[in-house]
Amino acid sequence: MAVKGIEVHHEKYRLDFYITPLDYNNVGGYEPSSPSVQYVVKFDYHVNHAYFDVHSSADIGTRRRTLIDQYHEQEEKPVKFDQKELKSSDEELLSDAVSSFGIERLGEHGELHNDIMDMIMKRGCKTEQHKIWIKDVEVSGLYVYVGKSHDMYRCGECTLKRRLEEAIEVVKERIRKRDVIRACDDVKEEEGINPTNKEKDGGDLTKKEKEGRARKRRRRNKYYKPARKRNIRVK
Repeated sequence: MAVKGIEVHHEKYRLDFYITPLDYNNVGGYEPSSPSVQYVVKFDYHVNHAYFDVHSSADIGTRRRTLIDQYHEQEEKPVKFDQKELKSSDEELLSDAVSSFGIERLGEHGELHNDIMDMIMKRGCKTEQHKIWIKDVEVSGLYVYVGKSHDMYRCGECTLKRRLEEAIEVVKERIRKRDVIRACDDVKEEEGINPTNKEKDGGDLTKKEKEGRARKRRRRNKYYKPARKRNIRVK
């Protein structure tokens, strides 16, 4: 599903993410950023999945069931956070979640734990107090960047916002159509449907037409009183 502008693909007030092994044979030949054991953090927005290589922070895919097959999806362990919990929580809550996968903050997996924590905090965990702006469109809440061709996914309200430029183009198009309709009406008026338009445009009128229109104007004027005829004696 193509992403244009700012779209939200997730259940309301819910952010899901998964941690799963990154297998070279099941990610379309993707070359890991380091030879060490890799994990991928997958943010689930109920329509699209976003996969990120923990070490390189590289976007390695955004579609469901393309990079990680059914077998690996069975091994995934989902962690769900309510928005209310995230508002009142700090990194400890997320750190405990990562530790629940067996990747503890202390010991041999400590560095990997920190890498995953950085990934989650960088890509998918921003509380509502944080606000950013994309081309004059305010976006707040949890968010995650998905690739260079996408602006971002936003968690929070389940709404769809258009780019400001697109909205302006729609308005311009409506104005243009309205102007075209008005122009057509003007042409009809010039053709005789509304004769007064000729006067405004300074069209050529005969003496008889001018006198007739003058009479009509005088009739419309309630204050107009015709001049009294005077009898003139001829000596």
